Amino acid sequence: MTRRRPPWSALLAAVLLTVTAARADDEDSPAPPPSPSPTAGSPWSTSAAVGLGPLSQGSGSPASVFRLVQPPSAPVTLGRGQWEVGVQADWANYFCDEGDLYLLDYESLRLRFGVGYGVTARTEIGLGGVAYYQGGGVLDGFIEWFERSIGAINRDRVAAPGDRYLIRVRTQDGSTQEWGGRESGWHVDSVAVAVKHQLLEGSETKPALLVSAVLKLPGASDAAGRPDGGVDRGARRAVGQRLGRFNLYGSLGAVRFGETEIDGAELYDTQLSLMTGVEYRSTPRTSFLLQAMVSSPVAHHLGDLSERSREAALGFKHRLGDHFLLEASVAENLVVFANSADVVLRAGLSWRP
Repeated sequence: MTRRRPPWSALLAAVLLTVTAARADDEDSPAPPPSPSPTAGSPWSTSAAVGLGPLSQGSGSPASVFRLVQPPSAPVTLGRGQWEVGVQADWANYFCDEGDLYLLDYESLRLRFGVGYGVTARTEIGLGGVAYYQGGGVLDGFIEWFERSIGAINRDRVAAPGDRYLIRVRTQDGSTQEWGGRESGWHVDSVAVAVKHQLLEGSETKPALLVSAVLKLPGASDAAGRPDGGVDRGARRAVGQRLGRFNLYGSLGAVRFGETEIDGAELYDTQLSLMTGVEYRSTPRTSFLLQAMVSSPVAHHLGDLSERSREAALGFKHRLGDHFLLEASVAENLVVFANSADVVLRAGLSWRP
């Protein structure tokens, strides 16, 4: 049976929209007092409307591990001639049990590598790639302990063998596909190219606005339950607005997928995702962030995978000197258990020389 949680993501979105509207109606009020912002002249402070930027929170849907994901980014670009090199690790635990439709019980560790270059003062190009591990993992015991401590026990998870790797899906013709521990291991995933352009630079009172486009080229994955080809195309609009010691962020993304079938399961060829978030600038070097993301369904007639996924993330960003930016966060699925990761731990490091 599907268990649901209170719609915290919808509540957060409503709060952020209300705050933004209140700000729009209050333009004649006195300017807010000085508050922490990135150091002037630092490579991380290209717009007064933007702090250290939102968390790199992509969709936690099981299908997202082999399809194009557009993690949110700050609505700013690199300066002309500026470089950025980054790496991010996403460690996710899945236990998605939808009876005889599917059972997904595994962990994945994805390493994302990327390099960006500022072509002009407002236009940036980027290239990225992914390597990942999929297997049984080690987080089941910790998750079960945490769920017991808050009184949200998933009895199906407790009854299942710990740290197991099992993917079982019923296809449209009624047959069952299953993969286990022998298929675990490391794999190299796809390569993506991206272009970003800042439409509005923003200021302390005006928002920054950015549009981006990305193209994911076919990979050569031989991992269990993953397609080997297909070109994915995506576009996103991102906005950021300063509000005293806070920064509000929002983004709307759309993806057109080249792969719409996997081992008999029919997938949607498009996906929309909406992110809302708030950043609190504790110091000029450190920010704390809370975000929520809602993504449209990924599959036809496949239980909870045919419903929207809702996820929340909590984390921080910290500047190490003037050229390195550290990020760490934890994300949790909301409302529906069986269509996204139970928990995602993320850490990333970016370098701008």
